[in-house]
Amino acid sequence: MAQHWYAFSATDDGVALLVDAVLRATRPHALLAEARAKDGLDPAAPADVVEAWTALTRRRHRGFEAVGSWLRRLAHLEVPVRVAHGDLEGWEQLAACAPWVDTVDVLKPGQLPIARIHDGGRTAVLTLPDAEGQQLAVEVAQAASVEQLPEPRPWYRWN
Repeated sequence: MAQHWYAFSATDDGVALLVDAVLRATRPHALLAEARAKDGLDPAAPADVVEAWTALTRRRHRGFEAVGSWLRRLAHLEVPVRVAHGDLEGWEQLAACAPWVDTVDVLKPGQLPIARIHDGGRTAVLTLPDAEGQQLAVEVAQAASVEQLPEPRPWYRWN
């Protein structure tokens, strides 16, 4: 089955729908998702989003990531918040936070990117099998515009 890259852009009213739909569509293919908020959450974030972000950031200090976290702080490196494929609660919290962080990257096994949500959840770039990509486009048609991107994608550089 062929896979293609798609670009979605949502109106301000459609951000929540787009973010939720993209995370739901890519999760079955994902190993994990990483959220980055370089300067913290958007100050306009509601209290429930701040609470979800706080819960997610507490997770980052467990296990292996905690070992080098002080080195990252010394080097001023941004430490992403990671949510594993099987963590249903984490994905729900991530969906709540995604419109209020800088980027959310969804990675498949091998750490290869399959989606990026950015611009406050207003835009998303992702790759899906044709049938799933078309289904997602129909699902968010009222809230977002979609464009199938040409291959290869010289215009897109994954940061």
